[in-house]
Amino acid sequence: MSALALLLLACGGPAPTLDGVNPTEGPPGAAVKVLGANFDPAATATLGGAPLTDLTVRGPVLIEGGVPAGLAAGPLDLVVTNPDGQSVTLPAAYTVKIAEAIVPCGGAYTAFSAVATDSGTVKIDKHYKEPKGKIEQVSVPIADLEAIEYSATAQPDGRVCSAIVLRAKGGERHLFDDDLDASLKDRAAELAQGLGKRLDIGQEDAPKAP
Repeated sequence: MSALALLLLACGGPAPTLDGVNPTEGPPGAAVKVLGANFDPAATATLGGAPLTDLTVRGPVLIEGGVPAGLAAGPLDLVVTNPDGQSVTLPAAYTVKIAEAIVPCGGAYTAFSAVATDSGTVKIDKHYKEPKGKIEQVSVPIADLEAIEYSATAQPDGRVCSAIVLRAKGGERHLFDDDLDASLKDRAAELAQGLGKRLDIGQEDAPKAP
């Protein structure tokens, strides 16, 4: 290392350190908090080599930003770099989860059902068509919910698919219930009121006349 480089390093502050990320997993676009120490006000941060969006250094121990779009699913390294070139890497600090596409009335599972709430969490059962009998339980914290979505979409055979979707603040969406030829709008309104969330009405197609 040259004498100039040693001088610049000596004039710089302490190297940044990393304690972790909160949350540790989620979809692209989700907000994250980077926890550590010795963050310079002009520090940068990357996940999987991509810069965090809307990055803000709140102080020497906290950086806030968003998970970049276009990242592949899986664990990614977090790197924080100060302007003097000193950096720190936290391997597999954040796991990107790509949300499953929701296909009401014709997807891989029939619907969510058997709703129950306890300890601030909505617990819902996901009944798969194949293999028969497979049930996956999903728990969604009520505090993480942003809104309840309702839509009614016409199908090629003229019937209408009604669907209720729970939308989380991080962008995740969970199919709550769906049904052909049955309006779930009243149920969606009751759910939104019971959970204290707003109801977003999407497409509302009417059944075609026979």
